[in-house]
Amino acid sequence: MKHYAPPKDASAILDYEMDWSDWLETGVTIASATVTTDSEELSATNTAVEGGVVLWRLSGGTTGRSYTVVVQINTDNGQVDRRSIRVRVADR
Repeated sequence: MKHYAPPKDASAILDYEMDWSDWLETGVTIASATVTTDSEELSATNTAVEGGVVLWRLSGGTTGRSYTVVVQINTDNGQVDRRSIRVRVADR
């Protein structure tokens, strides 16, 4: 299931986050995370992990288009999970 983020302006550079805390078992931590987009028009940078939360920054995109952003985590006990959100670019 894809979740939808609020629309962003093509010129906006915004921070996003995805909280995995409810999914993580007690004592398990996120060892690494990657954030990718389905187009080079929308850029995901500055990926970081703070506790059970993955943070990243989005820039770019073309007005009128929607993009899929995929967040993948690897835990310290070897689990891997992926979730995606849709981001629509609109004049704001």
